[in-house]
Amino acid sequence: MSNPPTPPLLPDAALPAAAIPDLFHRYLDVRMRSARGVGNGSQFLFEVDGDVDTPALEGRLEALQQRLPMLSAGLGPWPSRRWTVQDPATVSVREESLEGESEDTVNDWFARWFGEPFMTPERPSLELVLARTPGAARSVLLVRWLHLLSDAPGMDLLLRLLDGDDPARFKLEQQPAALSRRVRGDRSALQRAVGVHNLALRHLARSIPPPLQAKVDRRARQTARICTLSREETTALWQRARELGGLDRNTFLLGALARACVRAWSPASWRSLRIPVPISLRPPAWRGPVLGNWFTMVLVQVPVRSLGSLESAVQACRTAWRAALERGEDAATLALMGPAATLPPWLARFFLDGPRLQDGATVNTSYVELGAGKSGTFLGLPLRRAVIASSILAPPGLAGVFSGCAGRLSVVVPGQEGPSGDALHRELLALLRGEAA
Repeated sequence: MSNPPTPPLLPDAALPAAAIPDLFHRYLDVRMRSARGVGNGSQFLFEVDGDVDTPALEGRLEALQQRLPMLSAGLGPWPSRRWTVQDPATVSVREESLEGESEDTVNDWFARWFGEPFMTPERPSLELVLARTPGAARSVLLVRWLHLLSDAPGMDLLLRLLDGDDPARFKLEQQPAALSRRVRGDRSALQRAVGVHNLALRHLARSIPPPLQAKVDRRARQTARICTLSREETTALWQRARELGGLDRNTFLLGALARACVRAWSPASWRSLRIPVPISLRPPAWRGPVLGNWFTMVLVQVPVRSLGSLESAVQACRTAWRAALERGEDAATLALMGPAATLPPWLARFFLDGPRLQDGATVNTSYVELGAGKSGTFLGLPLRRAVIASSILAPPGLAGVFSGCAGRLSVVVPGQEGPSGDALHRELLALLRGEAA
């Protein structure tokens, strides 16, 4: 396959300015690098049967870089808000070999890479690593990038383009002003101001006593505990989810994670759990923007006493989720990310973390159904599974990440090495497989 000619570097003015969620992720990157030097990034893994052709993959990458110059750009430290195209501006594919063919071998390889530093924000952060099992019977593509560049739904769109989807059907560029309008909705400026005020007061009130946080070693290496359910297990899981939570899979998984925290760490009944849940602000009909962060969060806080079973946990999380949305906490939370975009990191920390100067979450979470590989193939080869993990601040130091693709659900607990994360992953799997209640 012949590669297309490399286009001339575009002027920086041709790139969209960073939006508040992007700059919030830059702030988190500073925090995470000061703790362990790894940075605020994510990893996707696609495991396929057969041998991926490296030159063909590199050709697809070059074509994407022509259409999406942000892939070749970096963002300077505060107070910079401007993406800058780098030279040379080429995303390369690194090749490695795997010593075995089992999923455990691939999981260990993924976890090892997850503990390695991500690229710094000033450089293009997208990295691709292609590994093959003995005899090239199986290939594994690892995609790493900084959250500053894109959220998980955005990277999913990029990988759909890499997989061969027609770019004409995608919205390629981000528009920060459109993001603000999206979250603002029909609320007036006064309503938004009252919502931010009320959320701040509610957040302070719920922090006395502080929500539960597991004991983690803040200096421990970052890792990812991984299990991908079989198609039969996944089908049975979604059937149980319909019985307990209707069609809302996200609430079911949120309840399962909350219940797993209780089973893993045995907190006192008077404690509470606080779980930040991301919300994508992309309209469902959009295929884009491909890069950039279009998200906000809702902080779901539930008392431990309401988490005595999986059924009660799902119900408690559903009630808390709906109440938060009715109060407009999604819009208020996005507004409270603003200090990370306008203030130096040391000062923004006072606004975002409060007097304790630490994240008050119990555990982070996300659930993504991938469009890339949804057909059962990826890069023209049969897809076995996909896995997602993202960096976590410590504290909380742990998360429950769920990724669905081609009929299988992967369950990952990324974060610090140690017994707290091991116990959380074990209890979460037991709940999802119906081995615990």
